[in-house]
Amino acid sequence: MPILKTPKGLEILRFVLSDTPDVPADDQQVPLTWAIIVARYKAGYVFAYNYNRKQWELPGGKLERGETASEAIQRELREESCQIANWVVCKGVFKIRLEPDRGGKLEYGALYYTELDELHPFKPNNETNALTISDPSHDTEGVTSPWSRWFIHMAVSD
Repeated sequence: MPILKTPKGLEILRFVLSDTPDVPADDQQVPLTWAIIVARYKAGYVFAYNYNRKQWELPGGKLERGETASEAIQRELREESCQIANWVVCKGVFKIRLEPDRGGKLEYGALYYTELDELHPFKPNNETNALTISDPSHDTEGVTSPWSRWFIHMAVSD
């Protein structure tokens, strides 16, 4: 039974609290392939508008060859939102099933958290064309999806 299922069918199957982005010992056959970050700024969180998927998203993406999850998330935050984190902390790893109706490829992702001291100017790029700061508890414009709210909750919970 999934923890969460998105309207597009993506399923979160497991979450393991951890300060390192390591796949659990009992699941080593499933690769860690991407990372996502909850970046707090003042009373809200950074969201970038992905115009290809037509939705607001937390910054994140695939790990490039030879890149650690920490390096990937710093790069993704910079590329997708033009923001620079002075530090990032791993909050855990999550197992997802992609396209369950087509066999469901399994992957792990790493969840990171940071707090930004300043907001850098945003420049549209090949993935995102807008930036906003939103607080899920006061979101009247539909910026935060259940997927994003779940990641925020997991990142800020102790």
